[in-house]
Amino acid sequence: MNPNITEFLDKEKEFVTFINIKTQLNKIILFDRPNLNYYELILSIINTFEDGLINEYKTHFDEYIQIFKILQTMRVPINEISNLKKIIICE
Repeated sequence: MNPNITEFLDKEKEFVTFINIKTQLNKIILFDRPNLNYYELILSIINTFEDGLINEYKTHFDEYIQIFKILQTMRVPINEISNLKKIIICE
C-alpha cells in the first residue's frame, strides 16, 4: 500500500469532531442565560481546538466540574464528552 494512503488513513482515525455538542449548545444558548458563560467557553474551546490553535485547555477545578456537569445534562454521545475531557484539563 502506498505510504501516503496509509498516512492519510491513520490521520482520519485520529480526527475528532464535536458536532453533537456544538449543535446542542447552539440550541440551548438562546434560552439558558445563567450558564451562558460556560456555553460560550465550551464552544470557544472546541472551535479553537478544531482550528488547530490549541491541543489542550487548562482550567481550575470548579470550572472543570461545572463544564462537565452542564454537558452531562445534554444528550450527546459519550465519545464526544470523553474526547472533550482529553482537551479540557483540570490543573
